[in-house]
Amino acid sequence: MIDHNRINELRHMEFAKAFRGYEPKEVDAVLAQVIAEMTELLDERRGFEERIAEFSARSGDLSGKEALLGSTLLKAEQIAESLRESARRESESMIEEARKEASRILDEARTVHARSVLEMEGTRDEWLLGLSSVRQDVQKLLTGLSQLEEKWLFLDPDRSLGTGEPETDS
Repeated sequence: MIDHNRINELRHMEFAKAFRGYEPKEVDAVLAQVIAEMTELLDERRGFEERIAEFSARSGDLSGKEALLGSTLLKAEQIAESLRESARRESESMIEEARKEASRILDEARTVHARSVLEMEGTRDEWLLGLSSVRQDVQKLLTGLSQLEEKWLFLDPDRSLGTGEPETDS
């Protein structure tokens, strides 16, 4: 693998001089160009590695955030379900209480109605009994009055009961 140490070695590398070899200036120029390109490539590679490390860190952060969002969403769904279930139970309880209250009120109304009917029947029966008693009393009074009238007429046949004055023949 090529690194900065290898580039430094290439910079300080010396070649032995031989007859009929390469032109030293051309070799030095090519070597300088290779060293410059390798340095540029290494710097570029270092930049890419830094970006990769940065992206990896951001990816880790995003993965953590994604996991947090996932768990938050799951918790929110659980809370929503819990709230729905709680609301359902509460509404069922309220409906049951309302039914019990309606049943109690209806039973109470039936009891009051039955009591009122009994009282009315009792009052009617008492009234009819009282009326019958009054009729009997009136009948007794009328009978007694008739008997008195008969006695009166028997005792004083000339006197009329209607005016209180004796009858006169004209």
